[in-house]
Amino acid sequence: MSGRFRNSVSLAALTVGIISVAQTAQAQIETVTVTAERRDVDLQKTTLAATVLTADDLDKKSVMGLTALQNAAPGITINDYGSANVFNMRGVGREAVDVEIPSGVAIYRDGVPTLAGYFQGEPYFDMAGIEVLRGPQGTLAGQSASGGALFIRTADPDTHGYRSSVQFGIGNYDATEGQFMVNAPLGDDAAIRIAFNHSDRGSMYKITGSFTGSPNERDLNNLRVGLAWNPGAWNIVLKTDIGQDDFGGNPVSTPGAPLFSIKLDDPMAYVDKSIRQVADVRYTFADGTSLRSLTGIQNVSTVNNLDADGGGPPPGIVFPAGPIVPAAINPTGHNAFRSQGNFFFYSEELDLVSPSDQRFRWVLGAFAERQVSLIPDYNVTGQDGFTFTGFSSGSDAFPFFATGWRMIEDDLAVFANTEYDITPDLTLETGLRGSYNGRKSTTSFTFGFGTTPPFIGIDTGAGGGPGTATSAGDYLDGKVALQWKPTEDDFVYLTGSRGHTVKGINIFPPHDVYRPVEVWNYEVGWKTSLFDDHMRTQIDAYYEDIGNYQAVFGLVIPGALVPDVSETRNAESRSKIWGIEASGQGQWGDFGLDFGAAYLNSKIGKFTDIINPFSVAPVQVAPLPAPPVVLGNPVAAAEAAAFGNNCDTGSGLVTLTGSKAPFSPEITANVGAQYAIHSGGVTVTPRADVSYASENQANLFACSLETIKARTLVNLQMRVESEDSPWWASLWMTNVADLKYVAAVQNIPPIYYAGPRRQFGIRIGRSFE
Repeated sequence: MSGRFRNSVSLAALTVGIISVAQTAQAQIETVTVTAERRDVDLQKTTLAATVLTADDLDKKSVMGLTALQNAAPGITINDYGSANVFNMRGVGREAVDVEIPSGVAIYRDGVPTLAGYFQGEPYFDMAGIEVLRGPQGTLAGQSASGGALFIRTADPDTHGYRSSVQFGIGNYDATEGQFMVNAPLGDDAAIRIAFNHSDRGSMYKITGSFTGSPNERDLNNLRVGLAWNPGAWNIVLKTDIGQDDFGGNPVSTPGAPLFSIKLDDPMAYVDKSIRQVADVRYTFADGTSLRSLTGIQNVSTVNNLDADGGGPPPGIVFPAGPIVPAAINPTGHNAFRSQGNFFFYSEELDLVSPSDQRFRWVLGAFAERQVSLIPDYNVTGQDGFTFTGFSSGSDAFPFFATGWRMIEDDLAVFANTEYDITPDLTLETGLRGSYNGRKSTTSFTFGFGTTPPFIGIDTGAGGGPGTATSAGDYLDGKVALQWKPTEDDFVYLTGSRGHTVKGINIFPPHDVYRPVEVWNYEVGWKTSLFDDHMRTQIDAYYEDIGNYQAVFGLVIPGALVPDVSETRNAESRSKIWGIEASGQGQWGDFGLDFGAAYLNSKIGKFTDIINPFSVAPVQVAPLPAPPVVLGNPVAAAEAAAFGNNCDTGSGLVTLTGSKAPFSPEITANVGAQYAIHSGGVTVTPRADVSYASENQANLFACSLETIKARTLVNLQMRVESEDSPWWASLWMTNVADLKYVAAVQNIPPIYYAGPRRQFGIRIGRSFE
């Protein structure tokens, strides 16, 4: 463990010690509740390694959306590419962003699974809380929760009385925002809740060139309507979320170029339109047993167009005979990526849950889901699917290369989780989930070589049509845990759990199926209350043994002229990840403190005969004809020579063994503190939050071009309230030092996505009752 991590832990311990001596304790810290286990339980009494943030926590920590969550919870990273993201927990999630690659972190909204890894830009507003569960959650969260799960909960309507609130704000970059919420009873046992959020912002970039669109500008609009009806033993909640989130387009940079001063010369756009409907119906029997039905229907449509080379040089193209100089075949100088698609989700879960006050407690459940993903076939519809323009086409108006894609995925599962109190202080917990996952993927390819049609459709299927492949698998996940309560304040657990990320189908021919990731997790943890219940802490240590780790590498297609062709492969040996995590929350009268820290060590298994993208050394590869060909990427190799100081540019084919897990910093940490100052009926509460993530890689190659550098971010906030007025005001600032940093790296040669610059503003709001 590095000296920096030891110093951080020592500083946190010293701070806690000083506070405990200096403060006269008043209010104790509130109990934190989690719902992911299908019943409300105290976080301090569960075998979950989790960070739980209430609605108040989200506001205080400026967590307004998914990406900011990594600054408030240890052991996680979220690399945001706009419509897509790479979300890793404890080094497990996914290694690259491609639409056909499953994510190992499941994301639920109001109990309904979403398309993890995509379309998670919806802002957080009128929230109940967020639960970040680290480690395999296969029993209750299901397949592809091998790294962990995220449960996002919005506020439910309630029948306790009329309430409403409104807030608005302004900030730099011409930012404006507004929210309102109204909760109104409808008789004695029903209520309606309506919440709306709007935010807009100008660009943080200085952009020149012949681009179209509004890159990096924001215009986000979201509406939620909820109905609750609680007649007798019934509890029914219906919610509909409608969103139109316009992110303007995603500017990217390249090695050697400024992050925020970019020349773009292609159309820019990025808009997600979504509707999600959730029906949560629960009936509680006289003995306390409950039967619950949770139904979800979701539809997302997206358009995402960007300048794929960030104003830099177009990527290298490789023929079997060798590399071709990009400028020689690309008279336009353009390299645009245009995409759109529609995604549909239908899910149903049934839970039967025992009362919580029994010696033997259990949850029984069944789950079914269908996902339908549709990317248009340009050659058939004339619509951009995954479409590349420029390159050799001689025009940026027609595609050089386009991919249509359709996938239908079905999930079926039954599961059970039990707890049995062997003694009042010793409990055995077991869980088991049997599931089936089936996929059918159909891919088409179109090539264009002129300024007008016709285009050439390439049939890759066995029957001469589009390439169709299927995969199916049965999975068995679960956990076994011992819970020990040696004192009223202490909770110790020892657990072993297993989770899977499902197998997938390569989008490029021959459409090989790659194997599922299998994660075995062994963990010990201790949760306790300190200083007369004014501070609660969690500490855990884990070891993960991973089979079939999935990673994306370059692929050679004999005789084909295809940009950035890739394939997903499985590691040939097992991967190992271990780490230590700690977190705590404290409250001493007007002073509040929270912290989290995680250390991670990883060693990914063996991959042989991998194309070295940074090498231009010729390689003899059957069945390609002699002479040997260059398989690497000429632009990546040139960039490595110019800007990379540790890129392996030797052999054209390499073996990778023992690489660090991508997107997984060795150290992540966060700490926040606030103090309420009371004077003349006015309360002023200043707050500071600091987060740190150490250096990490964007893939398995050891190359500085693919390195995400260490960063420390500071957020400040000051809230002003009056005892005699329902109004409040908050001054806030994020990224106080205006750190200019690369937040995400994609592809080889890489394109860089910058993290948000310093933002500041004021919010004013009030409540009505």
